[in-house]
Amino acid sequence: MDNELLKSIEETMELYHRKIKPDNRRWDVLSIVSEMSPGMDITYKQFGVGNNYNMFNPLIGEQIPDKKWDIIIMSQVIQYVYDFVGLLTRCHELLKDGGFLVIDCPFVQEYDKTSKHEDYWRISHKALQNLLNEIGFEYGNCGLINGHLTSALARKAKND
Repeated sequence: MDNELLKSIEETMELYHRKIKPDNRRWDVLSIVSEMSPGMDITYKQFGVGNNYNMFNPLIGEQIPDKKWDIIIMSQVIQYVYDFVGLLTRCHELLKDGGFLVIDCPFVQEYDKTSKHEDYWRISHKALQNLLNEIGFEYGNCGLINGHLTSALARKAKND
């Protein structure tokens, strides 16, 4: 992962941290990862302190733990999941009412030829916004970060 992309991910995670203020809330936090995820240090620093922080990788066959989550984080994952809409829908099902989804994925970036997993997608912030709304997220604060990273903070309605 190049330094410019990593910097954009860090900036975005810091922004979402300031918006939802997750520190020491004893929330259940799930970080869905791939080998291209920025690493536990970034997501844990922003969302894991004082919370029940868990990680899993669907690309190696791990199943999402079947429980309700306060926050689900997916950084640099959905480009490797052919049915990424199905994964987003499953995240919506697993979030507690009022829970948050934090997501980022490449928009303008070369396909990853080094990954052992297929690299399927590049998604614009407008497409991600529409998908999150169609799935039923209350809002999806989507944006294009530094011209190459699609990012979103979405929330499941409090009375779903």
